[in-house]
Amino acid sequence: MKIGITQYTAGAGGLMLLERAQKIGLNGVEPMIAAADSDYLLWSGGEIEKFLQRANELRILVPTAAMAIFNNDDSIVNAKGKDRAIKIIRCSLEFTAAIGADIMLLCTYFASNPDSPSKKDNLIKILREAEPIARDLQVAIALESPLPIAELSELVDEVGSEYVGIYYDVGNALYLGYDPAREIEQAGRRILSVHIKDTAKNLGDSHLGAGRLNLDSTMKSLMKIHYNGWFIIETPPGNDKAIQNDIKMLDKYTFDAVRI
Repeated sequence: MKIGITQYTAGAGGLMLLERAQKIGLNGVEPMIAAADSDYLLWSGGEIEKFLQRANELRILVPTAAMAIFNNDDSIVNAKGKDRAIKIIRCSLEFTAAIGADIMLLCTYFASNPDSPSKKDNLIKILREAEPIARDLQVAIALESPLPIAELSELVDEVGSEYVGIYYDVGNALYLGYDPAREIEQAGRRILSVHIKDTAKNLGDSHLGAGRLNLDSTMKSLMKIHYNGWFIIETPPGNDKAIQNDIKMLDKYTFDAVRI
């Protein structure tokens, strides 16, 4: 099983993200581009090379990068924001490719929630325009959205590209009142990566086993769709023992892809 950790859960970014992953006992990391002026988007070639060299020394992989800029920016669902949205996506995809990741999470929560027909249409138009950029860089765009899975799957299908899929977050789904096991089977091969966390009351407030998530049914559904991608832990930060217990709980399951 391939298990990594988010920058949020690790509590550190950049080179320290790599160090934290090794200390916890993981071999994958997910850097987060949280704002349009993120340091990551300003990294020089030398800084990127230093990051890659340290990742290689620690034997840490970078399968995904998370781009959360649009949580506070509606340009991706606003017709007037198209040029800005494409610029942000291009820069984020270029960074993702530079650090060796082949999936970029594109989060469309809060300000960019595509919760109306016009917002969905604008999002689809922007994704279609961004798709050739993603294809050229060999980086897939994986959408994380509060939409029900049927609507999100339909949106992805409208774009119609192997370079646009779904980043499924089991804890978010639970918080929103969805059934992760059922949604996973509906989404099928559209799922490119998975965020792992639990939810008791508030969004992502729990480590595995401390919330309402039925981990067994969730993992069985992922097996059923032959998922062989990464599991990126996004449980609460600040407690390494609890995070290591999250890893142990995941390691009970055997997938097609072996843990490296």
